[in-house]
Amino acid sequence: MRVRRACAGLRGPPAVRLWHALFGAQRRVRNLNRDAAGIIAADRGAYPPPHLAAIAAHVAKTLTESRQAIARDSASRAVVLAQLRQLHREARRAHDQVRLSAITLAIIYLESEPHGDACRPARQAIEDFMNEWGEREGAQSQLDA
Repeated sequence: MRVRRACAGLRGPPAVRLWHALFGAQRRVRNLNRDAAGIIAADRGAYPPPHLAAIAAHVAKTLTESRQAIARDSASRAVVLAQLRQLHREARRAHDQVRLSAITLAIIYLESEPHGDACRPARQAIEDFMNEWGEREGAQSQLDA
């Protein structure tokens, strides 16, 4: 006669689903925080100030448009994220680095909002980047005038 182990019921897909339900959100939070900081650091090291100012302006514009679309229909967060992912693919195919970085940061920002304070570092890094380069763009346009 075969002896059944007490943990035999924890094998298979239900155990995997339980594992992801318990620890998947923590991994997603960690990835969002890491990705936001990494993308911003890579852009700062690779591109000149006008490029960074354009990224910051595009992130602000994309987030404003996305928030307005979400406010119109509370169930549209997934739809807005899907549209942003499509724009991200198009920017990648077109090799448009400004749009690619900006849309990536906007996606990270929108995906981090439901996680609350756990993803605050990601949102704060993106907001700081927009504030820093948005101010520089404003100062530069005042100097040009």
